[in-house]
Amino acid sequence: MTGLAYRLIAEDGLWLPQVSADGPTGRTSGRAVRVCLAPGSLTAFGRVTWTGRRGGGFLRAYDTDRGALVCAGESVRMLVEQSGEAITIDYNPGDETSRGIASACASNLGLSIAALFQGDVPLHCASTEIDGQLVGIMAPSGTGKSTLLWNLLDSGARLMSDDVLIVCEHAGAMLGTACAGLMSKLSHEAIGERGLDLSAARRVVPDEDEWWVPVPRHLQAPSAMPLTALFVLQPYTRPEPPGMGSAVALTNGEAISVLNGNVQGLWAIQRQVDGRRLLAANMRLLDQIPLYALRYHRLPHVVPDLARTIRQLVAVPAARPESRGERRSVAPARGRPAPAMAGVADA
Repeated sequence: MTGLAYRLIAEDGLWLPQVSADGPTGRTSGRAVRVCLAPGSLTAFGRVTWTGRRGGGFLRAYDTDRGALVCAGESVRMLVEQSGEAITIDYNPGDETSRGIASACASNLGLSIAALFQGDVPLHCASTEIDGQLVGIMAPSGTGKSTLLWNLLDSGARLMSDDVLIVCEHAGAMLGTACAGLMSKLSHEAIGERGLDLSAARRVVPDEDEWWVPVPRHLQAPSAMPLTALFVLQPYTRPEPPGMGSAVALTNGEAISVLNGNVQGLWAIQRQVDGRRLLAANMRLLDQIPLYALRYHRLPHVVPDLARTIRQLVAVPAARPESRGERRSVAPARGRPAPAMAGVADA
């Protein structure tokens, strides 16, 4: 299955947050996506159509005759070819901030767009292997996804990815894949807490407390394996009874809406993607894989409870249905809480 994972190939001296093929990860095979540096090459196009923006306009996307063009800030441009096999970056190599933004764009948004062009589904999702089961955790930025992920890793889980999980269909099964050797992102404090090597870390951009960190080999999951379950973090936005939380099995339109909303990079290439094909792929994914919403208070002591709930849900055989019909027969109805787990009460 390792041949199904993606692998970024940096050319022209471009640095990417990825352990090299001769490094210690062992993740060297996979589908290659070339990433090359070509200053001044992304200025002329036969056709350019506005697609959308994110981050208050920091990221702007365009549909062009050469592929998907993304501009980041004022100094970085990235073109992803429609084949999904090549990414071209135009930035100022002499500017450290520009270089950091370019590397982050290529390894996250660029990789996601390439996967969409190749027919796969990239999710804005951390993923971890728990006792042989692959679990994806989706969440908006700042809702505790990384904290929960590393809590699971601290208790024996292994990391596949911390920001993008690419789902592909293979022999009738839904596989989760990662980019081979891609580093994790942590704060300076988190690196110290986990005893990781700060000297091997590299700042994402100057003056920001976010670092690329090589993942120790003993914490690495295989780069491709069958997906067992998906979770979406939904912290409460209104007052709820203290200490109450729930794990809710999502189905039908609610599940599709959550999944579509977490397809990484889709906003940038909506004009270039077959929406019906993507919807059909997501429906097939939900036919096989349960999707749970974890609803909780954003308090530090809740994180171990969430981790324990995830472990218990993926350990239940009924949580891994073979078809939508079977899932309806074993999962709670839409909007009803899943069976109460340790630390999470019925809603």
